[in-house]
Amino acid sequence: MSRSPDELTTAVCDALHSLPSLHKASFLLDTALALIQAGRYGPEVENYLEVYLRTPNLPKADIARALLARGNARKSGGECLLMKAQQGKYQLLIAMVTATPPHRSEKGWHI
Repeated sequence: MSRSPDELTTAVCDALHSLPSLHKASFLLDTALALIQAGRYGPEVENYLEVYLRTPNLPKADIARALLARGNARKSGGECLLMKAQQGKYQLLIAMVTATPPHRSEKGWHI
């Protein structure tokens, strides 16, 4: 017999409310790491990490994991944006070259 999603959500929320702060923080970190691993880094995950990092008395090893995961996710996102920008730059250059035939002037060939 399966539970309805609303009942499941309610049970999960009730379970989370009953946990001590450090366990809630650990759950938040695990959730953020899972989302990053799934390629879903974004504002939601960033918020989870910010809330996590503001929690008092966190284990230093877990803080390091959170910071490293966030840094790697930001780096990956930046690299992806750079690739898209470069692709757009090359597409623009190709469009310019194909739209304007080269011509010769006194100073040589020009594109």
